[in-house]
Amino acid sequence: MKSFNSPKFTENIILAVTSSLALIILAIFYDDNINKKMNNEFKPNKRGFKIIILLISLFFFSTNYMAVINQKNEENAKQESKKKMDQEVKEARKKNDNKNLSQYKKALKSVPANSNNAITDAYIEKESITTIAVLNDAALGYRSSELKNIANSEFNAMENIENKYLVRPNDSTNTPGNLEIRNSSGEVIAKRGLTCGFKYKGE
Repeated sequence: MKSFNSPKFTENIILAVTSSLALIILAIFYDDNINKKMNNEFKPNKRGFKIIILLISLFFFSTNYMAVINQKNEENAKQESKKKMDQEVKEARKKNDNKNLSQYKKALKSVPANSNNAITDAYIEKESITTIAVLNDAALGYRSSELKNIANSEFNAMENIENKYLVRPNDSTNTPGNLEIRNSSGEVIAKRGLTCGFKYKGE
């Protein structure tokens, strides 16, 4: 629906109306003065002059009004064009994001083989939009400091995959979703912290 509430539109309408009213008032004022100075034989000419002034006023008003309407139509056309362009960009971005997400999920399936089974499984947990990387339980036999280093190394590898496909599950804030390194029992060994960095359990 077109809107005619812009300050510029209102300003132009007021200008057109006041200008036309000014011409009408001028015609009335002129007629009153003529009535005082002329004889009756000139009345037809006075009436004709008044009609001419009124026609000029009407022409002036309609011309200004149409100019304002045309200006508003141009503004509406620009707004519609921008809205259409924004929608096209949004749809293209969504299509690209879906493509990246599909490739990301495919890449997660190849993580165990690419990590020499240091990660035994990798997937996206739908409920929390969290990427889960399951660490091989053999790493649990190491000391805490060594386990931390292993978890950190695998965490960085998972982030590299994220960055490659520009995955941003949390679209509202344009930040990465959660990323967790777990053992086969589901216990969290490490995860992405509040500052989007590596956070080891208990720290």
